[in-house]
Amino acid sequence: MNTYQAHDYRDLIAHFLEVKIGRGSKAKLAEFLNCQPGYISQVLGKGKIHFSSENIVKIAHFLGLDEGESDFLMDLLQKERAGSTEAREFFEKRLVRKRQEALKIEKQITAQNNQDLDEAAKAIYYSHWAYSAVHMVVSVPEYSRVEKLQPKLKLPLPFLRTVLTFLEEQGLVTRNSDRYSIGKTRIHLSKDSPLIKAHHQNYRHRAIQSLEQENGFDLHYSGALTLSKEDAQNVRHMLLDFLKKKEDILIPSPNEEIVFLNLDLFTP
Repeated sequence: MNTYQAHDYRDLIAHFLEVKIGRGSKAKLAEFLNCQPGYISQVLGKGKIHFSSENIVKIAHFLGLDEGESDFLMDLLQKERAGSTEAREFFEKRLVRKRQEALKIEKQITAQNNQDLDEAAKAIYYSHWAYSAVHMVVSVPEYSRVEKLQPKLKLPLPFLRTVLTFLEEQGLVTRNSDRYSIGKTRIHLSKDSPLIKAHHQNYRHRAIQSLEQENGFDLHYSGALTLSKEDAQNVRHMLLDFLKKKEDILIPSPNEEIVFLNLDLFTP
């Protein structure tokens, strides 16, 4: 469950207790709140009593929620405890706005040190998968030299040199003697850019090519799924949540390997 798809604060707390705390989570929460475990079970079982706002603040701290998640949890509580239709509608509108914001992937992926190329340079950069691949792979010391980079990406040497020259001219890579290193760390193409379709097509063609390699690392999945409209949204939120969480791995991870990631989820 993605935080922002929840419609009941109790369901959200129960989910976080399961995935973040695990066995004995209710007892641990009761100890943290200085209350009886039966009280936790009664609230989460959707009885007539609710947590207080003070409880929610403590629970958010106990679960390690960030500010946005904590605010959303509090609004869910306030909507549930609202004493009038007007108050309930007020908090529901707040929740709807937050869900809409959460659907924007740009709000979930924090790209650091973005480089905004001019439109002509962007057209070249996104014309072939090699430009972004070379841009990233030179950050791996093992592949910072042309003689190592070329067999890794299996690019014709003249084309590879053309790509490197372009990236160097744009300040996206730098060269020290015969070694290249990454210049600007990240470039993110907005989803409303006219170049986004070409960018996605480039890497999907590359993914099709990888099917012929049959190595032990590659993973491909294709399937047609039938599920409820609500669960279809749940799957979409899971993928968005994954894209957000992968940044926590990428940022501190040393540059040792390059992988290409494609995710496809669509209706016919």
